[in-house]
Amino acid sequence: MTTPMPHRFAADAESVMSVARLHALTRGEPKVTTEGLCMALILERHVVSARILTALRVTPGQARAWLDHQVGLPARRVEFDHDSPYTPRMQATLLAAAAEASAGGTNLISAAHLLIGLLREPRSDSGAAAGFLVGKGVTVERVRGILRRNEVDS
Repeated sequence: MTTPMPHRFAADAESVMSVARLHALTRGEPKVTTEGLCMALILERHVVSARILTALRVTPGQARAWLDHQVGLPARRVEFDHDSPYTPRMQATLLAAAAEASAGGTNLISAAHLLIGLLREPRSDSGAAAGFLVGKGVTVERVRGILRRNEVDS
């Protein structure tokens, strides 16, 4: 029996997760959501996920408009839940990102793993963030293809 690899975030993923947390805090949301992760993956221009999404013609303005229209703002501002900082969908996305990292033979979750995890999250067909990305033509296969062909710097 093999012991699961403990995962940690690579520097680019740490940066993305910080922006996702800030997104939740500024919107008055109690937890980090997949929508906040999606925005962070696009907004952190120096990380590979943003370059992949730019290559696939996804812009921050499109994402913000679509997600604000679909999700809106919370009815009231609430205190951030530091003890349980992720929504269930976000937790599933992080697990999918960890599985993607493990499949690649690493315990470091990168921004690219987070993007693929968001697209692979089992309920992504009902999630606004994944729905937006899929609607723009972003798929796991296209992301992996860009990475494989080195069309963006990692």
